[in-house]
Amino acid sequence: MSMDKKYIITLTASQEVDGQRDELTFTAPGQYYTENGVLIVKYKEYSEESRTEDDYSLNTLKVYSDTRVSILRESEHTTRLFLEKDKHHHCHYNTPMGDLMFNVLCTKIHNNLDENGGTLEVSYALDLNGQTMSRNGFLLRVKEN
Repeated sequence: MSMDKKYIITLTASQEVDGQRDELTFTAPGQYYTENGVLIVKYKEYSEESRTEDDYSLNTLKVYSDTRVSILRESEHTTRLFLEKDKHHHCHYNTPMGDLMFNVLCTKIHNNLDENGGTLEVSYALDLNGQTMSRNGFLLRVKEN
């Protein structure tokens, strides 16, 4: 695993709100490396509304252990998410309507990443004021290009 190698990152994300489930999949080139014992995946995500090559979010996933993951999504609206199996965390969402603090409960982390790539599967719920807003999950695939 090296920052010099090229990787293909595929993310399939799902969200369920009020019994209605949405899913999206996208693929992007990215970086995959280890820093101080932490697995790091970085990639740029362009939305359907992206108008220029500079209009993207830079996503950084850090896998600290088989039970702890963080996600930083840097863009016009930055989001930080800390996921730790069976533990609650407060997470910051910067939205067009202002800043929100959600309570996050991670219910599943299956880490099958190694020096060659692999998969990471995560499920979690977002609560606001004690009310479950959504159930979310993603499957991340890292493959050497």
